[in-house]
Formats: sequence, C-alpha cells, structure tokens
Amino acid sequence: MTILHREPPGPVVNSAYAALAASVVLVLITGVRVVREAPLPARPPASPELPVPKLGQRVASQPWSAVRAVERDPFHPGRTAPAARYLLPEEDMQATLPGASSVRGEVTLLGTAVSGDGGGFVMCRVGGETPEVVRIGEEVGGLTLRSISRGAAEFSRRDGSTVTLHVAGATAATAAQSR
Repeated sequence: MTILHREPPGPVVNSAYAALAASVVLVLITGVRVVREAPLPARPPASPELPVPKLGQRVASQPWSAVRAVERDPFHPGRTAPAARYLLPEEDMQATLPGASSVRGEVTLLGTAVSGDGGGFVMCRVGGETPEVVRIGEEVGGLTLRSISRGAAEFSRRDGSTVTLHVAGATAATAAQSR
C-alpha cells in the first residue's frame, strides 16, 4: 500500500492566488463606479433631416448620431446620395489651401513621381473630386498627360496647346535643392 503525501502550497502559489483575487475585486469595483458615474447621454428629439455641414465647417460627433443613422435605414432602396461628398478634415484643409496650381480652376496637380526610364505618374484632382493617379497618355479633366518632371507635369489640351502645372510649393523646394 502506498501513501501519497501532498505538500501544502508554497508562498509563491499563495501570493499568486492573492494577487488574482485582488485584481478581480478591483475590476468589479471599477465596473460599478463606471456604471454609476457615466450615465448615457440623453437623445435629442428625432429630426427628419441631418444637418449638412458647409465646406470648411466642422460638425461635432454626438454619441447618438450612429444610432440615428442606423434607425434611418442606410440600406433602404429609396435613399439617395448626399449632394456633397464627405471630406476628411485633411482633405477639407487641402481644398482650401491657397497656391495650388490649376487650369481654369479644374485640374490641380498634387504630386509627381518620376521613374528613371522617363515614365512615372502624377496625382491630380479635378475640382473637389477624389484625387486620382494619372499616367503618361491618360486624360484627366480634358487634359492629356504628356511628360513628367520633378514637381511639374506637362499636359496637352484637345486643341493641341500645352499647359505645364506645378505642384504647390515644389518650385521653391526644387530651386533650393538645385543650388
């Protein structure tokens, strides 16, 4: 007959159990305090139309706005797109920056990428639309991209005339680097 002898838990095991018990108690206390001290905000009365911000105007996000959006059924077949596209704060600020080079206020050159073989691409924006990548030979806003250089791009119009657009601020930076 064998007698099994079990040692009592050591101080390391006892301290681990004590730490676990203390952390559970702290989590419970914190949870009770959060529920007591942070009531949900009152919802405003439902309005038929959501406010539409104007260009450059920021609208504060309310906690109930997501609930209102879901209640209005965003996937209903009768819904239509908003009149103006939503702009992120960075896009909104870029749209109002002065000094962007453009043709008749339509095509704005945002950036260039030149490759060693004479190719590359440019980033352009037509009016307030989403910026797009344009490669040599492609058309944007009635202009066809012909050549790319550092900070500038040459386009041709349908009538055969050429237009050179510069990235805003790139001409000063290029001149400073070439010295």
